[in-house]
Amino acid sequence: MGVPRAFPHLKMRQRPVNISNFKGSTIALDVMGYVVKGHYRMMKTSGLADDNTLPDSTPGVISSVEDIVRTIVAAGCVVYLVADGKKLPKKAKEHAARAKKRENDLVMAESCFQLGLKKEAKKYLARSTVISPATVDSLKGIAAKFPGKCFYFGALFEADSQLGYLAQNNLCDLVISHDSDMLLFGCPKVLFTMNTKGWGFYYEAVDIPTALGWKKYSYEKFLKMMILAKCDYVKNIAGIGIARAQKIIESSPDLSITSILKTVTTLFPDSGIPDDYATEFDEAYFTYLYSAIVDPMKMESTRISPPPLDLTEEYLSFAGYVHSREQTLDIVLGNIYLDSGRPSRNVTDPSNLDELFPPECFFNSMYEHKKEVLEFDVDGWEGPSPNEDDDEDDERPKKFDCVECDKTFDCLSRLLYQTVTHTNLKAFSCHLCKRTFGYRQTLELHMRIHGGVRKSKCDICGLTFTRQDILTNHMAAHNEARPFQCDQCPKTFKTNSCLHQHKEVHLQVRRYQCENCDLSFKRIRELESHKSTVHYKARPFKCDKCEKDFTRKDYLEQHCLAIHTSERPFVCEICNKTFNDSAGLRKHAAVHSEAKPFRCDICPNMTYKRSDHLTRHMKDTHPAKLEEFMAKKKKAKRPPATSTEEPKKKKPLESTSKANIKIHKLSPQLAKLVGQSMMSQIDIVNKINDIVEEKQLYDPNNHLYAFGDQDLVNVLGVLRFKIANVFNLLNRHLE
Repeated sequence: MGVPRAFPHLKMRQRPVNISNFKGSTIALDVMGYVVKGHYRMMKTSGLADDNTLPDSTPGVISSVEDIVRTIVAAGCVVYLVADGKKLPKKAKEHAARAKKRENDLVMAESCFQLGLKKEAKKYLARSTVISPATVDSLKGIAAKFPGKCFYFGALFEADSQLGYLAQNNLCDLVISHDSDMLLFGCPKVLFTMNTKGWGFYYEAVDIPTALGWKKYSYEKFLKMMILAKCDYVKNIAGIGIARAQKIIESSPDLSITSILKTVTTLFPDSGIPDDYATEFDEAYFTYLYSAIVDPMKMESTRISPPPLDLTEEYLSFAGYVHSREQTLDIVLGNIYLDSGRPSRNVTDPSNLDELFPPECFFNSMYEHKKEVLEFDVDGWEGPSPNEDDDEDDERPKKFDCVECDKTFDCLSRLLYQTVTHTNLKAFSCHLCKRTFGYRQTLELHMRIHGGVRKSKCDICGLTFTRQDILTNHMAAHNEARPFQCDQCPKTFKTNSCLHQHKEVHLQVRRYQCENCDLSFKRIRELESHKSTVHYKARPFKCDKCEKDFTRKDYLEQHCLAIHTSERPFVCEICNKTFNDSAGLRKHAAVHSEAKPFRCDICPNMTYKRSDHLTRHMKDTHPAKLEEFMAKKKKAKRPPATSTEEPKKKKPLESTSKANIKIHKLSPQLAKLVGQSMMSQIDIVNKINDIVEEKQLYDPNNHLYAFGDQDLVNVLGVLRFKIANVFNLLNRHLE
C-alpha cells in the first residue's frame, strides 16, 4: 500500500512521461497493483446479480492488464510481470487488519443496500472481495500472447522486494508500479501509475534529497523516516505522519531507534508509542534490507542484500525464508497455487528453461548480465496527467439524504453514522466480551480496555486510564466548575457526558423492557442491574471487612462508609448534625421542615414528614392493610410509561414469565456443567451464578462481569462475560 501522503510529500507526481520514451529498455511491472486496481474498477461498473452479489471480475481485470502490457510492448520494451508470492510473516498483522476491513466493508455494503444506495454498496462490495488464485493462470496466459517480449515472474513473498532486487542489480531498467514502497526497496527509477495510453509519473531516487530539502542524504535516514511515517510492517505511532516523521529524523542526534523515540517524546509528548515499537521498528528496517527474494539468473532464493553474520536465518524469518531450488522454481514459474499448494492448471516444465525462454530473458542460462545502466532523456516531455485516463465515476452524488429524518450530509460515512442512530444497528462486536458497537472506531477504542495498557495518567492524583477522553472526563473531578446545566431543571454538571446521562431522567418513555417481568426502565444499565439483582439474585459486591455482600457497588460503598469508618462527611446546614451518607442527611432534613406530605388513607388526620414514619404507622395501626399499602407504595415509585406517542402494550405477566418457566433440553456439554439434562432459563442462570460465586470468578475491576474457567469458556465460548446477559450465550446449547 505504501506510506500515506508519500506522493505529495516527495513530489512524485510532477513529471508526466510516456512509456515510448523508454524504448529498448527492460521493464519490471508490479502487476498485482494493476490487478487490484482493475478489479476494483470492474466491480464498481459491473451490474449486481439478483442476490446483490458481484460477478467474477477476472476476465475484465486480465483484459485491462493485457492492455497495459500491449502498451509497453508496443513501445519497444521487454516486460516482466512480477506477481506477489506467499504472505510475508512480518505482514501478518497487516493481513489480519485487511481481512477485518473486508468484513467491515461487507457491513457497510449491507447498510447502503438498506438505504437504497446501490452504487455506493457496490464500491464497498468491490473492496471486500478477494482476488482469485486463477489470476496466476491468466497472467501466464498474457505472457504467452507476447512471446519473447513478456514473461511471468512469481516472487517468493512480496513483489516489492523482488522488484527492488531486480532494479538494484541492473536486471531491469525501469519499474512500473502504483506503490511508493518501490523507493523504500531501493528502486532507482520508477514510473508510477502508468495508464493504458502509456502515461505515468516518472521519478528517480536521486530526486529524494531535493524534495526533502536535505543536503546530507543517506538511504538509512530516508528509510527510517518512511518507516516512522507508517509502513505496512509496523504499527504507527498515533499522530505521526510523514511531515512529522521528517522533523523527528532531522532532530534526532543519531539514527538509532532509542534516539528516535526520545526525539518523538520530546517533540510530540502526547504521541502514544505502542508496546514493543522499538523491536517492531528494527524488524521493519531489516525487512526492507534483507527480505527473501529470488536471484533469477541462478534460480535460487536468497536475500536482497547479504545480512551480517549476527542476523541469522532463524532471526530473519519475519522477512521471509529461503526455499529449496525446486520450491523456488515452482513459485517463480507459477506452477502452484500458493494458497493451497496445489498445482496450477498451466504448469511450466522447469527442466528445460533454455528451450522455453530466449537468451534475452534472464531465466535462460545464456543471458548476458547488463553492465551499464540505461539512461533516459525525459526532459522536455509534456503530456496529460495519467489520472485523466481513469474512468472514475463522476456521477457520484455530492449530497446524501437521510431517509429517516430531514438531515443532508456531504459524505456517505456521515450518513451511515446517522443511520446507526435511527436503527440502533450494532454490527461491530468485541470477540472477547461480545459487547457490540455501532461504529468500528468505537470498537477499536473499546479494545484498549482488554489490552490493559493505561498510558493516560492524571498528574494530580496519579490514576491511569486506557484512553485520553476518559482522563479528560476524570480531570473534571479535580475542578469545582460545573459549566454544563440541564435545560429542564436547575442541576449542573462537571462534564457533558454526565449531563447527557442525567437528561435520561426527564424522559417519559421507558424503552428498556425486562423480558422476565413487566417492569420497564429508562436506562439500559438500570435494566441490567435489575435483571442481575432481582431475577438472577447476584450479589457480586462483597465487603472485604465483613461477610456482607450487596447487589450494587454504591450499596457496598455506603455500607463501608457507615459501618467500617468513622467519617461523617454529610453535614446539615441548619443544625450541623453529621451523617455518614446522603440518604441519612435527606431523611434528617424533614426534621427542619413543617411539611407533612405523607398521609394515611384510613385515618386522614394522621400525616407524617417521612414515608418510613407512615410505613411504621401502617404496620402498628393497620396491619391487615399493610400488604396492600406496600404494593401501592411500590407502584407509585414507578409510574407507567407515558409519551406523546401511543405507548406500547405491556406483555401480560403470564406471557413475560413464560420464557423463564419453559423447560429446555440441554446439550451434553451444558448438562455436564450444571448437573441436569433439562432445566428452565432461570434455573440455568442461577446455577451459573452459583458457579461464579463458588469459584469467585468475578472480574476484579467490574463485578458485573466474570472471567470463566475452562469449563465455562468451553460452554459460553467467551472468556469474559456479563453476568446479567449470560443466558444469551447459551442458545446453541438449548433445544
